[in-house]
Amino acid sequence: MKFLGFLLIMLSLQPAKAWVINGDDRMRIVSPGHDEARKIGYLEGQIGQYSSGCIGTNISDKYIITSAHCVIDTDTGKLIKQLVYYPRYVGKKTRSPSRVFIKEGYVLKDYVEALGNGIPANLKGERNLPYRLKKNNLALLRVFSDKSQKDVGQLYGWYGLGNVFDGFDLNRVYNVSLRSYPADKPLGSLLFEDFCYLMKDYGVIGKISCDTGPGAGGAAVIIKDRQNPRAGKVIGVYNTERYDEDQKVNNVVMITPELEKEIANIVTGKPEKNRLFQRVRFDTEQFHYFYVQNRCHKPINVAMRLQLTDNSWRTQEFYDIGYNERTEGTIESNNSIYYYFAKTLDGSMGWFDEVNGKQKKAFGRTEWFFRKEIFRENGQVLWGDHYTIAECE
Repeated sequence: MKFLGFLLIMLSLQPAKAWVINGDDRMRIVSPGHDEARKIGYLEGQIGQYSSGCIGTNISDKYIITSAHCVIDTDTGKLIKQLVYYPRYVGKKTRSPSRVFIKEGYVLKDYVEALGNGIPANLKGERNLPYRLKKNNLALLRVFSDKSQKDVGQLYGWYGLGNVFDGFDLNRVYNVSLRSYPADKPLGSLLFEDFCYLMKDYGVIGKISCDTGPGAGGAAVIIKDRQNPRAGKVIGVYNTERYDEDQKVNNVVMITPELEKEIANIVTGKPEKNRLFQRVRFDTEQFHYFYVQNRCHKPINVAMRLQLTDNSWRTQEFYDIGYNERTEGTIESNNSIYYYFAKTLDGSMGWFDEVNGKQKKAFGRTEWFFRKEIFRENGQVLWGDHYTIAECE
């Protein structure tokens, strides 16, 4: 503790340039059950033909917090389409809880007005964005899992919300942590960094010493809860970066007392009391996604037959699925019925149904496919990710 106190004093005396990032102290999280993965997730949207990627953090049973630029296309000022949240996501080959389809949320009115029809042409590609855009770069999204028929925070927990404005000045330093999916690491890698530092930069914008990379947008900056050291509170969201004499400074939009109050109104079901936030609705379609996960000690090949959204049927083949890995790149489907066949690479074992199954071509020959169906629960369609496990002794 003496060392920490000395370090905090020394850091508080450093000029702004001391906050330029050197080295990399991030730790990769590989299990969805890890404490640092439980309350966050990967946020994906569709911008034209391209996908966008950000981070969302559970702040209540029903809502996540992220950056506004993760849900609004900054080139056009329009809402991003097909917005999907993947709770406890740690990588594309690892099974995580089912994706959540985002239908509604809240953004700050000032951000929408400042953005207008998109970032001005003379600022395209600029990292030093206008202060009005930066300080309002926040969004809250409603997260309800159709697959589980429960709110995401209810399933996996959430962080509290707080602010540090009782002492937020240029001489105060805070120990914080950051969890993100930066693009400088393999796709979907969850990285955690503890024991980095937050300090005021200007206005309500903070700066952090945490390592970041492109794709880390929306990551919550979390401070330990003094009342409960094992928990934490979100006090800001990683926003973007600026450059001070060609040196990168990582910026954070801070939760002000007024924002904290309005967010509390939203999560407790009283948004009509707010003046800063406005409600938005997203154009997000819901689908089924089917996977086969290999729990056999031998690698397997898998064939899946699915009905596409245009009502045609297609057989997908997946090769060399290792132990505990799953099929990747499965197509979306509106149909709750699907078929699958699997066999080990050496042909010694297979998963098929000659009694109730269906014969279709797979791997150059006709095979018997299992028939599977996802049934409704209390009349509700369980949209999302569905797994079949291929096990052997």
